[in-house]
Amino acid sequence: MYVQGENRFCLPAPQKRIAVESTGQKEDIEGGDAVLKSWQKIGIIMVCLALLCGCQSGGTENEVEDPSEDLVYLSGYPDDEVPLLKPVFIDSCSFSVRDDLNYVIGKDLYSISFESEADMDELSEYYLELMDELDEDMYYDEYSFSGWIQGRKVNVSISDQARDNALGTPVNLSVGMLVDEYVDENPYFENYSEDLIEVFGFYKLQEYTYRESYLYNESRYATIYETREEADDILAFYRDNYSSKSAFKETTSGNTIVFSWEEDGYELSVRYDPYPNIQFLQLLADKDLP
Repeated sequence: MYVQGENRFCLPAPQKRIAVESTGQKEDIEGGDAVLKSWQKIGIIMVCLALLCGCQSGGTENEVEDPSEDLVYLSGYPDDEVPLLKPVFIDSCSFSVRDDLNYVIGKDLYSISFESEADMDELSEYYLELMDELDEDMYYDEYSFSGWIQGRKVNVSISDQARDNALGTPVNLSVGMLVDEYVDENPYFENYSEDLIEVFGFYKLQEYTYRESYLYNESRYATIYETREEADDILAFYRDNYSSKSAFKETTSGNTIVFSWEEDGYELSVRYDPYPNIQFLQLLADKDLP
């Protein structure tokens, strides 16, 4: 069921979910799915994805007591083709729009993390049978593999490492979009105001990612791009324009510099990462979900 006025789907209670009959034979954060042009970019993307998908901005984990409540996630996720097997809780869901076409999983993708009442073996069997073709180069074991489902590249990770108070088995799915579905702008940025953080020194986009964390009740807008501006000019721009903002703070770790502040209910930050021959800026805007 689509929730009117929101870019989200709402699943009925888990006990009422009908299993989809699987057919066929047997990339995110959003880990290392990319085939990039240099080892430097691989390392950079891994860092960025870990920040986007594995970190929170100080949020508090929600109490999850009633698995019969409706399960909500981003509306565009293709669950008719890559269903969630016996979900009892959705941890997070994100959509990324990227510039480089040379990603194994595809330029744009959805990533979703959920907890299932199925055990690891049932989950493995289900998603392996759902695959039209396995990617033998990315088959690590029966709980971590990649392949194609109805033309989409799909990465599957099933874990035995559950969070405290988890309701089921943790599953992570990364689902690539089809070529004719690629977009230039992230549709989930529709309500995001670019005035919150000015983009300075833009050279080349890496990705726009919108993520909702239902575990922490938080949304995140992330813009990551390459810049060729001088470091001093970049740092001076953000200091001059944002140091007067509420709760402004500057932190340094190695060569990485992060500016953070608060405005209009958002926790905002700019992260500057210089690497040999390449520099990246990451703009983050975090806000509680309504």
